[in-house]
Amino acid sequence: MYYEYNVLPISYFKFETAGTYYTRYESKSTNKIANELMNFAGNTKTGPAHEQTVAEYLKEVQPHIDYLMTASENEQKIALRFWMSTEGSVTVHSMNGLAYPRLELACAHPDLAKQLQHLARLLHINFTMTRSKSKWSRIQGLCTSALGS
Repeated sequence: MYYEYNVLPISYFKFETAGTYYTRYESKSTNKIANELMNFAGNTKTGPAHEQTVAEYLKEVQPHIDYLMTASENEQKIALRFWMSTEGSVTVHSMNGLAYPRLELACAHPDLAKQLQHLARLLHINFTMTRSKSKWSRIQGLCTSALGS
């Protein structure tokens, strides 16, 4: 927000019950920015609201990263790094007494997960999709233990 729009947050706090950190922007100028982002991504809502069914949610305009598929390689790398910095993790996975690095990217939205997987493949990172029954879409996200990735 600062580098692209010269806008600073009005607050930064930790939401205790979810253990999530939020950066908050509240001003009339951010409405224009939000509309601009919606034109790029279709929607920023990546799942059903608390009292919304999956069927109701899927009737809404869905988020996408179509614009990244034709972006320059540098832009694609920056976008994937940004996504990883907010939704990604690097862990150590143990199997048969051996330790392997594991790169994970959380994304429960089925179309976004497929697009992210495709974007990563363009950048020579071979993610596989992981599943979870606890997610609305049954998709946890993407992961890889490939050292080349």
